Amino acid sequence: MTTQQDQMFADGVFPMTFWNYCDMDVLKAKRGPTWKDVVRDWTDSGMTLAMTPRFNAETCKVDDMRELLDECAEANLKAILWDNRCQYWSGTWNDGADGFRRGVEASLKDFGDHPAVFGHQGGDEPHGEWIQRAYDTSAILKEMAPQWSPFMNLGPYSQGVNEWMGVKSYSDYLDGFCQQGNADYLCFDVYWQMLPDG
Repeated sequence: MTTQQDQMFADGVFPMTFWNYCDMDVLKAKRGPTWKDVVRDWTDSGMTLAMTPRFNAETCKVDDMRELLDECAEANLKAILWDNRCQYWSGTWNDGADGFRRGVEASLKDFGDHPAVFGHQGGDEPHGEWIQRAYDTSAILKEMAPQWSPFMNLGPYSQGVNEWMGVKSYSDYLDGFCQQGNADYLCFDVYWQMLPDG
């Protein structure tokens, strides 16, 4: 099956993205710029793969996210869907894997037909006791939406990271994500590489 990532490469589009810390309902409340303006900011800065603002099904409207995704589609921009129901730290995990699957199913009902979606954002820098749940999250997202490429930001390697993450080996951490999480690709951010010194 061709994933969204495969299609981007086939279309000659290099995935360039950013981290989005905004909440969908906060943006909607402030709503100075339109969703079209927001998407134009992304494309004007060279992005080809947007991360949506955080969508909380309890406080946000599905129609607002679909409007934003419509604007992404209009601009030929793919979007990593940040839906709180679909992350390894999500409350949907309170009922185990079955509860998480119900959260993913609800998200797919709301957004699964949208052509702008690249995949779900599954979480950020899993470490310690969260690692296995992150692997399981990635695998379930891939299983339930095989046409998408789930996104998860892994903890980057640096001195002392094994202790922080609670792993014996960083390479084993990555192998686990590939093998158990059924990952299409690996992603991590390294903020300190942007520092001018060192």
